[in-house]
Amino acid sequence: MNTNFNLSIDRPCTEKFDTFHPTNAGGFCDSCQKEVIDFTQMSEYEIIQYFKNAPQKTCGRFDKSQLKTYSESIPFQRKPTIRLIGAGLMSLSLLFSPNNKAQAQNYTRASAIHSPQKEESKKQSDDSKSHHRDIFLKGTVLDKNDLPLLGVNIILKGTKVGVSTDISGKFKFPKAVKPGDVLMFYYFGFEVKKLEISVVTPDTVKVVLKEDTTCLLGEVNVTQVYKSKRTFWQKIKGLFR
Repeated sequence: MNTNFNLSIDRPCTEKFDTFHPTNAGGFCDSCQKEVIDFTQMSEYEIIQYFKNAPQKTCGRFDKSQLKTYSESIPFQRKPTIRLIGAGLMSLSLLFSPNNKAQAQNYTRASAIHSPQKEESKKQSDDSKSHHRDIFLKGTVLDKNDLPLLGVNIILKGTKVGVSTDISGKFKFPKAVKPGDVLMFYYFGFEVKKLEISVVTPDTVKVVLKEDTTCLLGEVNVTQVYKSKRTFWQKIKGLFR
């Protein structure tokens, strides 16, 4: 069985998303006094889960490709058939054959042998952890023509900590970041950029933003899409697939 719904924005908003006060889920619009959810950074699964539990009408920012019909499939539970039961019994007989017992014993002995490669891998993992450090990040934000962008908002994801670029497109983040942190770059008319901090991220970065001609902003219209249920014969047929 499928639960389907369609998302659309009937009246796109002309407010500028990059001027909103950043929130954990998007930005706060002073004009309508509402939080605008940024769905452009969400997966299809996250969007489905959000609208399953949305308590009220939602204002959102979407990529145009995200405004479509979503389907949450509920898997049909198949009961064991005679063919499946027979296959299971055959597998069990093979599992307990004399040859398989010997192979299982050999595998157990082999897995108990000390592996230098695993030990080396563990050592490298421990070394990488020891190199985790706080990074006092600075950099420049440009467009595709290498022209500096003034007023780009750079926010540490999940917080309200941020900074804006100056007339030369330069910024210096006010707080040390560490591997695993994500910086979000917001600028009106451009795609939102994510920069994930890793152990190899340099102290000075150059970030290039792409123009965004695909985003829409506004109140989301959620329409239920009804789909016929499986017939009795379709369910019977599904048992033998």
